[in-house]
Amino acid sequence: MPYLGSPVSAKLATSSDIEENAVGSSQIAADAVGASEIAANAVDSSELVNGSVDLAHLSATGTAGSGNFLRGDNSWQSAGIALANDGAYRVVTGTGSGGLNGEANLLFDGNKFFLNDTSAAYLVTGLCINQGAADNEIFELKSSDVAHGVTDEAETDTYFVARKTSSIEGGILMRSYTEGDQAFIFHATCTNDLSGDTAASNGHFHITCFKKSGTGLAGHSTSSNLFVVENNTATQLILKGNGELHLTNTTIAAIDTEDDAMLIRQLDLVGHKDKEISPAGIIETQWDNFIEKNDAKLKEIGVLSSENDFIVVQPWIKLANGAIWQQRAMFETMKQVADEMLPGFSEKLNERLQSQSLPALPL
Repeated sequence: MPYLGSPVSAKLATSSDIEENAVGSSQIAADAVGASEIAANAVDSSELVNGSVDLAHLSATGTAGSGNFLRGDNSWQSAGIALANDGAYRVVTGTGSGGLNGEANLLFDGNKFFLNDTSAAYLVTGLCINQGAADNEIFELKSSDVAHGVTDEAETDTYFVARKTSSIEGGILMRSYTEGDQAFIFHATCTNDLSGDTAASNGHFHITCFKKSGTGLAGHSTSSNLFVVENNTATQLILKGNGELHLTNTTIAAIDTEDDAMLIRQLDLVGHKDKEISPAGIIETQWDNFIEKNDAKLKEIGVLSSENDFIVVQPWIKLANGAIWQQRAMFETMKQVADEMLPGFSEKLNERLQSQSLPALPL
């Protein structure tokens, strides 16, 4: 074919033969450039206009949606974890298989924490536990430091439990366990002293007993047992409703071979731990000269504790009773002697005693 001008070279045009911006989108036919015409990694984020790639052009697996998110493994996943059994104030727990569960028996309203209950009319802020028909522990404290070994009663690392005293009547039974020798200690710390000594007085450690009266409270009878101390299952001390203190000790040995009145006086004179302190209110008489002023005999018969810290009540009561009976026996002996010396003395004495409403003496 004839042509004008210089001959055309058979060499193909390269990018250096094309002026910058000489070829625009209008010079490129539709679908003229496909993936095969683009070198690998030739297009990166700098060649992409913002918003030029929408969700439909992503290669992620799964389904895009308002409740899903694109996970790092290039897959669409549900946003969050499904919550089963949702309800007001329910505490959420894990199911163990990646799910969540609203616990119907575990509630917290911001002030009250409920376990197996939904209301507590007298509770403003705190914890309410309802153990239903269960009759064992409602509260238990443990420590890995403890191993008391009383496993017939509790696990060896349990040192405190609380439970009902009766399966159907209620009440509270508290038990404490220790490897040592002190299982239960109460500390009552106060700012002020209390020194009142009347029927309305309070105490730093105060125990009050009530009896049901309708829907309210009243006092117990005078014969009711307000306070009891047991050793294992044997009652040793009872405090009655009228303030009487009942003590039990059936193993006290008789000490009538001693001069009980002299021993009581000896207790008054030398029973104080501090020997330099004179017993308050004691006025010595000429008969005190016959008293051995040491505490050895008092410790021997068990009236004083080993270090003079305490008077032991039961032996002390026995000593007082013995002194009273010895005085009666001595008086009866004197009466016999007087009647032998003055016949009719006993009858005259009895008449005088009866006139003063005193018990007559046997003749």
